[in-house]
Amino acid sequence: MTLIANHLITDYPAVLTDASKGSVTVSGQLCYNYNNLLPGRKYYEKALNVDGLKTGYTDLAGYCFVGTGQKSGHDRLITVVLHDANEFTETRSLMDHVYSAGLI
Repeated sequence: MTLIANHLITDYPAVLTDASKGSVTVSGQLCYNYNNLLPGRKYYEKALNVDGLKTGYTDLAGYCFVGTGQKSGHDRLITVVLHDANEFTETRSLMDHVYSAGLI
């Protein structure tokens, strides 16, 4: 999932512009973004600069989230949380840990 997300962002960087929007109207239909790490959402944390990328749910995989963000002065971080109903809390914890440990 991380490799796919990295290729998507590298080859189509505009995807981050779309993925960072809370909602958008397309052909008269409101499309809601379920990424709860975006501004104004329950798990938003400004310092993480989360701008994407993919939420999802299937019976087999459960709740999943591929998160992307880039703090000022750091490389872009891509996280993957699979089969976890706390996907946004876990993503935020992963991002906080990576940045605080100086891993990127």
